[in-house]
Amino acid sequence: MFIMKRIKLWGVVLFSMVAYLAVSCAVEVDEKTEDIQERIFNAFIRTNGWENAERLGDSTYIVERSGTGTGTNPSDSMYGFVRYTAQYTTGDYAAYNYDSIAKQLGTYEESSIYEPFVWPIRTGDVSDPLCDILKNMKPGEKTLSVVAPWTNTTNSTYAFTSTSAPIVYSIELLKVVPDIQEYEYEQLQQFSNKYFEGMDSLSQGFYFKKIHASEYADTIADGNAIRVKYVGRLLNGKVFDTNIEDTAKKYDLYNPMEEYNSMSVVYNVDPETIEKEEDLVLGFCKALTSGGMTYGDKCFVFFVSDLGYGGNGNLDNGSGIPPYCPISFEVWIEEYEKA
Repeated sequence: MFIMKRIKLWGVVLFSMVAYLAVSCAVEVDEKTEDIQERIFNAFIRTNGWENAERLGDSTYIVERSGTGTGTNPSDSMYGFVRYTAQYTTGDYAAYNYDSIAKQLGTYEESSIYEPFVWPIRTGDVSDPLCDILKNMKPGEKTLSVVAPWTNTTNSTYAFTSTSAPIVYSIELLKVVPDIQEYEYEQLQQFSNKYFEGMDSLSQGFYFKKIHASEYADTIADGNAIRVKYVGRLLNGKVFDTNIEDTAKKYDLYNPMEEYNSMSVVYNVDPETIEKEEDLVLGFCKALTSGGMTYGDKCFVFFVSDLGYGGNGNLDNGSGIPPYCPISFEVWIEEYEKA
């Protein structure tokens, strides 16, 4: 509430400042946009009484710390697991990954992902100011920070950034890992130990289990069209996608504008060929070609993000798959139908 009240108060100050700058710019026509942004940013800092806050460079202030951080600060090329909010100076939310905030705002949807995001701590992925903030935190700590607009130059899938206005970030650093790929391998093995009695991977980072075998003995020929049903889940069990109507309704994903039909896929024994021609993630394609899968068979697969949506993820307005997220699929190949 302390933050929200002060940010809302700034709305009046911001309006006055913009009006002043509009008149000022009529006279000082040569004033650069960067100079105007800097004046607005500095006025915002002063209005909130943050002049003596912890400063990182000339564009970022850490104005509040909470929680008990442990361990060492992360360094370049590590990966931080983050929950965060990004707010405009008016107090309105620009982005967040807390389900509690979505419920508070009335924007909660089952299709959206409210999980900690993995932020690579390196330039080019997360903006420099956010990297600097993370490198000045310890796991378990939470910070409130203000970032100037002229340094938010990264268009990233990892975190909201703005190039036109200051943004107030609340960042909670849950944990840090030095190698995200090794971390994913560990997560998949733990998943296998818990649900599949320690089943080994079929190939590095890819686990396959046939859960129903049909009586159809023949293999599928290259070039044949097969009909496929599926359910996609995160490793925590959250369903993020399906083409089965009853399942969509069960998990509040149902969209009456969609048709819930089996997906048609042109089969090829090489999963990379299917990936290229059908524009599907490689792990899903490997599910169709592994373990002698044929008509009427059903399998369960789970795999690393490199076989899924990788380090970019597949988020669209909060729904989809976050970056560096292992996923699983139940996959059914429908029975063979004679022409």
